[in-house]
Amino acid sequence: MPLIGSDGNNIFPVDGSVADLGAVGTTPTYEIGSRVEANYGCKFEYVRAGAAVDKSNFVSIDANGTADSLTAANGLAGKKIGLAVVTMAAADYGWVAIEGNNIAGKCGAACGDAVALYTSATAGVLDDDATTTQAVVIGITAVVSVGAASAAVEVIMQNPSVGKFKAPAYT
Repeated sequence: MPLIGSDGNNIFPVDGSVADLGAVGTTPTYEIGSRVEANYGCKFEYVRAGAAVDKSNFVSIDANGTADSLTAANGLAGKKIGLAVVTMAAADYGWVAIEGNNIAGKCGAACGDAVALYTSATAGVLDDDATTTQAVVIGITAVVSVGAASAAVEVIMQNPSVGKFKAPAYT
């Protein structure tokens, strides 16, 4: 997968143009799986949406670079985890965050900060409410708590993955 360069402000693909991380289209602009590094330690990967994905939804990315809203089932299938930075319709091409800080990710109502997160009954949304049907998400931390309704909050992502076990409570 080609790694595309950055000067801290602009993202430069191999052809020297500036990559727009907010651009979405029905025709690929870059090779699927291309990666860029940006500010705040963020890394992005170029994907194709398998189905519609809302901005700030967590996604699973399969070996072909297809991104779908994260569920326990597709996360446990060993797929990479990312975060949609724009809304994409089915079959759109665009960038998803795969690592970094200062990224907005959807978390469920009353989700706490700095606690173990799990997949939820709502595809693409993480929560701190563990049930037997959900799976723990490793490497993603909500920086702030969520209020009464689910919302996009700042998260930190470091090599995220989905595990089959329940994480212990933080003390």
